[in-house]
Amino acid sequence: TFSVDNKELSFIQNKVYYRGQGDVSWKLTPGVLRKLDNGKQFNESRLLKVAELRLWNELHDCRSYLEKLIYLQHYGLKTRLLDITFNPLIALYMACSDEKSKDKDGVVFCGHQVEHSDSVAIEKCAEYLFTTGQPFMDFLDLKDFIDRWALKISAFTNPQFILPPINNPRIEAQNGAFIMPPLIKDEVCAPHEGDLTDSNFFDTKRAIINSECKEEILQELSQLGINVGTIYKGIPGKLQAIMQEETWNLNKMTITD
Repeated sequence: TFSVDNKELSFIQNKVYYRGQGDVSWKLTPGVLRKLDNGKQFNESRLLKVAELRLWNELHDCRSYLEKLIYLQHYGLKTRLLDITFNPLIALYMACSDEKSKDKDGVVFCGHQVEHSDSVAIEKCAEYLFTTGQPFMDFLDLKDFIDRWALKISAFTNPQFILPPINNPRIEAQNGAFIMPPLIKDEVCAPHEGDLTDSNFFDTKRAIINSECKEEILQELSQLGINVGTIYKGIPGKLQAIMQEETWNLNKMTITD
């Protein structure tokens, strides 16, 4: 965002973003809010507190609770941030690359950012998650937090669009951003389940990826430079990409022999 003749302009508004998922039946719900096979759910605050203690050195340079949340999300911790990308080919890769759902039809969702989110509200949501021990076990705790910082209840009842700083290679490689579901449904403080499938953040139209086409799509994307090595960066990802490419080459040789 910048000014020309004292008028603020932004090239973020109405920008199209995408999300790929390996199974079309999955809801648009962040990892930490999904139920496990046994029906239980992670304690979100506990995960963040343990990660913060064990990765103190790595998180030391993060300037805010939100940056900590983004850092942990990109390196594998389940959080309430829902990954999206401005690159449709990366979303397509995500819809095809999950090994556990390779036999399921995938899907690519599309959405349009129509307004800026409240940066203060986003940071305070992140702070609440990091600094409270048992979120939603005691709703008075949340209300006290809201009153203490003179926040509006809407800061916790609305989804928030997050355009993150480019502070690690994965965000840059994935051309990524995030959507944070609300903490609560309404002023009664009932917890929000995190499902954004029917929210206005995503269009009703979506692309279904036939499971039988996934492997071929991954090969074509790799030829365009989109594979595990370029998306996830680092030596492990690059070596994994090499092994995948060599496997494809061997399979081609088997077919032609």
